[in-house]
Amino acid sequence: MPTARRILTFFIPASGVIFFSSLLISYSRSPFKVHDAVISKLQSPEDNPRGYVIACGGTAVSAILLLPAAAFFFRTLVRRHRTFAAIGAVIYALGLTAAIVI
Repeated sequence: MPTARRILTFFIPASGVIFFSSLLISYSRSPFKVHDAVISKLQSPEDNPRGYVIACGGTAVSAILLLPAAAFFFRTLVRRHRTFAAIGAVIYALGLTAAIVI
């Protein structure tokens, strides 16, 4: 199990860098328009046929890197509020699972 220090200093920043880098790389249009830079459009095969695989792959990798954070948050919060910690960990894990499945 990764330590809290490793989660906070490596996994969370690495996840953010991978996620946003993959979205920037997958943006294939030359003139940048803000309304085209929507995550759902970048991950759609119809709206971004050449770069959606990169955007979806980056989302999955960043979600996998955040999985240890769910256990860390649960272990930290379980001492104070067991019920809220369990509910939060389940919702967090479900969100990450959905990001991986995308």
